[in-house]
Order: sequence, then C-alpha cells, then structure tokens
Amino acid sequence: MANSYAGNSSCGACEGTSVLTPEAPNNASGLYRVDFRAGEHNAFYQSMVARLSSSKYGELGTLTSRDSEDFTLALIDAWAASCDVLTFYSEQWLNEAYLRTAQENTSLHEMAALIDYVPHPGAAATADLAFHIAAGEGIPELITIPAGTKVQSTPGQDETPVIYETLDDLPARAAWNAIRPKLTAPHPLTTTTRLPFEGTNTRLKAGDAVFFYADDGTAVFGLVNAVTPVIADIANDPDAKDLTWVTVSPLASEPVSLPGSAAAIAVPKVLVGVAGEHTDKAMDAAELVEVLEKEKVEEKAFFAPLIEMSGADKQVLVFRASVAIFGNAAPPLSSLHHSLTGSVPVYSENSSGVVVEGIEPGPYADKTENTWADGGSLQLMDEGENDIFLDRPVAEIAVGSDIVLRNGDQWARYRVEDTADLSVSFFAVTGKSTRLRLDRSQHFNRFAIRKTTAFGASEWLTLAEPPIEAPMDENTNTVLLNGWYPGLNSCS
Repeated sequence: MANSYAGNSSCGACEGTSVLTPEAPNNASGLYRVDFRAGEHNAFYQSMVARLSSSKYGELGTLTSRDSEDFTLALIDAWAASCDVLTFYSEQWLNEAYLRTAQENTSLHEMAALIDYVPHPGAAATADLAFHIAAGEGIPELITIPAGTKVQSTPGQDETPVIYETLDDLPARAAWNAIRPKLTAPHPLTTTTRLPFEGTNTRLKAGDAVFFYADDGTAVFGLVNAVTPVIADIANDPDAKDLTWVTVSPLASEPVSLPGSAAAIAVPKVLVGVAGEHTDKAMDAAELVEVLEKEKVEEKAFFAPLIEMSGADKQVLVFRASVAIFGNAAPPLSSLHHSLTGSVPVYSENSSGVVVEGIEPGPYADKTENTWADGGSLQLMDEGENDIFLDRPVAEIAVGSDIVLRNGDQWARYRVEDTADLSVSFFAVTGKSTRLRLDRSQHFNRFAIRKTTAFGASEWLTLAEPPIEAPMDENTNTVLLNGWYPGLNSCS
C-alpha cells in the first residue's frame, strides 16, 4: 500500500506528492497478459520526489527546490526513466515464461523443450476446398482433378488474392457434389404404433381403419384415434417434408382370416446376379474397379438392384369408408305381429257367410333369433357366392380392393371380386344395398348381422421416414449418408 508524505516545509513544495511505487501486481486467472510492472516513469519520479521530504532522509531536508531543471531533480528523472525501462522488460520476460502469454516462438520452443517436445517445422498456408462437378449428358461419371490445380481466393477489402494448389490427384464425381448425412430413418412398424405419412392431406380422420404387417410379420388392424399434421421446419432442414402422424389403436385379438391371397405377406426380395454375389463383403474403390472389370459390368448396372432394394417403402392399407350390414336395423323378431310369426286362419266367403277353410303359418313362422337378424350371422344372407350386403350403396368400394369385416375384437380381411347396387329384402326390410362378392366366405358365421361393420374403399399409403431427433453421442463413430455414393475412399 502506498504511503503518503505531506510536506511540512515553509515553501509548501512537497504538498500533494506521494509514494506510488512499488505497485503490487493484481492479476486475475486466465488472462492473456500478466501485469508485473512495479511502476512506470511518472510513478517512479513522483515516489522519489516524495521521499526527498521524508524524515528518513534528514540530510536532504535542505533541498527545497522542485524545479525540473535542478541537477538533483534531473538525476531523479533520468533514474525514473531507467526504472521504467527495467520494469517493462522484466514484465515482458515474465510473460514469455507462460504458454498462454508468450509472444515469441522461441519462448514456446524453449517451454516445449522442457518436456522433450520438438515442434514441427512451419508449413505453407492450407485451405479446405470443395469442387462442384458438372453433371449432364456426355460428362463422365468419374473424373480426376490433377495435382497442382490452382484455386484463387476471393479477396476482401484491403486484401490481396491468394493462390492455392492442390497437392494430390483428386477423384471426383457429380454425385459427390452435396453429400449429406441421412436425416430421416424408416419408421418401425409394431403392433402398437404411431404412423407417419408424407404431406398433410391424407384425408384420414378419427374412426377410419388401417391394416398393415408389423416388422415381425404380425397382421395388424386398428382404428384411427387422432390425426396430427406437422409442418416441416425448412429453415433448419431445406429437405424436410410435411408429415401427418396418425395414432392407431390395434384390435387385441388375432385375425380370424386364414392364410391366402388376401392376407399373404410379401416375399422378401432376393438379390440375384453380380450384386448378389458381393453383398456380404465390404469393398474399397480399388476392389470395386477390379470386380467391375472382372464381371464386365458397368457401375450403374452393378448398383441398380442395391439402390432399388434400399428404396423399398413400407405401406399401410387405409380404409376410407365404413358401413353396417344390411338388416342391422331390422325389427326384432319378437316385435313382429303374430300374423307374421305365427299361424293365421284362411277365410273364404259364400252365401252362408265367412267360412274358415284352414290355418296357414305366417311368412316368418319358422324363424328364430339365430335365423333372424337378432342373433344371425352373415351366413344367413350368403347365397352361395361369398356375398355380403351393405346397409347402403357405397360407390367407393372397387373391384380388386380389400375390405375388413369387424365384429368386436374379431376381424378378417377379404378381397372384393365383384360389386353391384340393387334392391334387396331381408328380415322384413326392403331397400337399396351394395352387394359385395368376396374371394371366400370363411368365418362368415363369426360375424353377427347387427354387430358387424365393413371397412372398405381401401388405399395403400406409403409411410414417410420421420426426421431423426436423437442427438449423436460421444461414442458414435459412423454416420449413415443420404444415398449411395460408390467409390468413396477412407482417409486419415
């Protein structure tokens, strides 16, 4: 802490002077410059002038002049300049002793030598370059950018251009112009899942039905609970696409349909030919060239089946119409008049009056709840041609499409082989109906007339690949690219 010496002389020459040196350093951690000067010229000069009036130096009390032209003051000024220079270089020397604050390469080399490390010699300036290769008819797929190719930088204001040269031959392809990591991933199909579809105009709504095969081969049928459109964030990803997420509640029971053409799982594709012979091993660019020359096949032809298989899409069958079975609103058998379900007399009239000639059964006298709409199944309406009759005409159901019959948790999928709109009469009800002729009639006995719903107007929709949202962790050492890029070489 600096001490002050107030002047008590009659001339007042020492008033306001104080000892300012040595100054204690006050450095925080992490600085890029260390302050270690005990003072500067003015501080040294003032401190020595102040000490002229100190009682410690009584013999100097008679020196009352403070004129800068005085010999003593001039000597003090010269010594203050010497101290200024000395402390400047002392501070510079101290800064050169620390890695963070050193300014001279020699200092850095000397510190490196303390741990037996020898820095590499200086190298020329380097820059990362990206070449854009033109694509078009007649342009080779693979070209070579020769070593020594000159590239000039674009100078900024008050700068001069810099010319760089490539060091090695560089193989290049137009397909490599903009290689990006794959930002989406195939969506897993499970027995309980959310389904992503591309776009926001799927026309799906709550209550619609979907059918698909899960990744493990399980047939899944479920009802749509919610439809949520998601607008793409093209600011962060220009290739992003709008999505529609559909939440599905699958039915718990196993399907009652038997294996057949309408419920068969697609057979996985198998690679054949040259590509199929080399799918179980990795090849670098040189090995690929050897294989292509040996097999006498072009690169495009070699990779075409691989690209086709990798682009196989997952599809979901959606049903846009649901309708009840004709007769579901038929009157209960017990509510019919006894003249329809019982026996009725047959009357005739003659000259003597009305005569009862006999008793005849009503048109539905032989019906029971199990042979009526009350407890009956679709078998009651099948005329031996695998027919079902819908509660109303449905024009959207086409020949060759699929329908699903659902009764509670039981369901089965069928193929429509023929359709017809006609008037029908079942269970004391007459009206317009669409007749569907299906590919089979198995399990019609499990579908009650009053409880069964037919889902039709089917359409296959391709699942979209949603964006990958999970961040990469520190253990990730591979990145999946957004396409096939044959010929890429690894580098160190």
